[in-house]
Amino acid sequence: MKDFICRAKVVLVGGSSSRTMAYKTCKLCGEAPRVVILPTARGDDPEIIEETVGFYGKFAKSVDVLKLVREKPSKEEVRDRIQAADLIYVPGGAMEPLTKRWSEYEAEKWILEAAATEGKVLVGSSAGAMAFSHTGFEDYDGKYFVDGYDIVPVWFSPHYQMEEWKRFDQFLIPKTEPKLAFAAGDDAGVLYHNGRYTAFFGEEGNSVWRFILNENTGAWDRTEFPADEDKGIA
Repeated sequence: MKDFICRAKVVLVGGSSSRTMAYKTCKLCGEAPRVVILPTARGDDPEIIEETVGFYGKFAKSVDVLKLVREKPSKEEVRDRIQAADLIYVPGGAMEPLTKRWSEYEAEKWILEAAATEGKVLVGSSAGAMAFSHTGFEDYDGKYFVDGYDIVPVWFSPHYQMEEWKRFDQFLIPKTEPKLAFAAGDDAGVLYHNGRYTAFFGEEGNSVWRFILNENTGAWDRTEFPADEDKGIA
């Protein structure tokens, strides 16, 4: 990841999907996009595929579902299908199958290429958002922080409207780098582009939270941004 520069627009969503979020992320492309969905973190579960294709199919020029768990495409096919997309959407699930399969099929290489390409849009929900961040808070199976691909240089916690996910605060305390973190409720997120962060809301009414490390006190200062109009927050 050294010398990596993100030129794409990247949206880190706290979880879930909605028609509004699909519409708004498609609009980031400027015109009806070619969408590829990688449901790897959910094991290519048919239910999540049906849901996400249903949302994105309303606004996209085309929707391709790239299955890396239940099917065995060639590495060349994986490359071609990712490169052909204007918008890459990665739903939630667990990080372990995602990183394992992406490495096996070299999908991570083409995801990173897309992230470095002006005009591309990457959208990750829950585990997908963690994959795109520096480090994600998974709160799963005793593992609390999992390394992402550092496309967006922040700590990130999904599902933060739920009390059990607010443990992110205590696990963040000893961390010092990077000095910026975000948490988001389901169907709320953060848009990252050109080094700037914008609160980016769907339709479920959940908030976004920003954490900044106070280097004088060593504490993380938290600010909540309730669901409203999208606005710059860092």
